Amino acid sequence: MKKILMALSIGVAACTVHAASLNWAISNIKTPADSSVAGSGYMAYLFMTSQTVSSTTGDNFGVANTTTAAAIAALTGGTFADYATTYAASSKASTTAGLVNGATGYYGNFNAGDALTAFAVIIDASDPAAMNNYIITSEVSTSWTSGTGAKALGFGSQASATWTAVPEPTSGLLMLLGMAGLALRRRRA
Repeated sequence: MKKILMALSIGVAACTVHAASLNWAISNIKTPADSSVAGSGYMAYLFMTSQTVSSTTGDNFGVANTTTAAAIAALTGGTFADYATTYAASSKASTTAGLVNGATGYYGNFNAGDALTAFAVIIDASDPAAMNNYIITSEVSTSWTSGTGAKALGFGSQASATWTAVPEPTSGLLMLLGMAGLALRRRRA
């Protein structure tokens, strides 16, 4: 009996500690007109830019802080998959344009006064290796008044957002080789 009561009390304590959660959502994602993979699915990633933990009992949400500039560098440099693995707090796939709901199970030891700021990156494919376009949302902040309950982090409608094309690395490489060839030809002449 003593063991059963102890197990129940540990279970209640665990539920209380992890009772606070963060839910995020992006609504009305439009289909990019110039994407060859449009309609095959979307992937949205959540990144933290800053976080404040009010006491040592709070956790730091388990992710390192990053910036929108770092996300853009990874997107344009062809390293977004590795970047997302390292810095994304959570991710969510959606098979059609419309609504991406994220991180319903993203829990933390949140305390009164804890706060965070985050942005989201939406790509027009389920796999970063196949994406042609991306959207980076503006930063959104939220804070906790207690250590329990769910907080929403809503990025709103992206229906009018402009998709940015991911530069094709082979085109840039070919252009660089062509310029080098012209320079060598000119030097010989």
